[in-house]
Amino acid sequence: MKQEDSHFVFKLVSGEEVIALTTMDDSGIEPCFYLADPLKVELSHKGNHTMVRLLPWITVAEGEIHKIGFDKIITMSELEPDHEMVQAYEHYNYNRKSSNANRVKLSPKMGYMGNIEEVKISLEKIFHLEPTGISTTV
Repeated sequence: MKQEDSHFVFKLVSGEEVIALTTMDDSGIEPCFYLADPLKVELSHKGNHTMVRLLPWITVAEGEIHKIGFDKIITMSELEPDHEMVQAYEHYNYNRKSSNANRVKLSPKMGYMGNIEEVKISLEKIFHLEPTGISTTV
């Protein structure tokens, strides 16, 4: 039985603290959690101030769901939707997904030749093919 999604903070046996939109699945032999876009929580202190820093938990995989078993969790806490950490989590993931700052624009030098329609038209011209469509000839 899968429970509906909610935000949880996990303290893992590795010492990491992770926040994620979480679904619990207890239908199998071993119950587990599915974490969507998990972020690692780091605290830093500067003078009298404590700051929270959110980083991707797994930096290589982007936008994936990660499965974690109960044996890897020391403790966990469900967060209310209006909790400031939930708002920071949503804000971080929204900005990360909508930002084009880290995206590379492909060029012809990198191998970008055009979209499929452009390439299809150019190949039809090279091989003198009729444009594809529904043919009524038998």
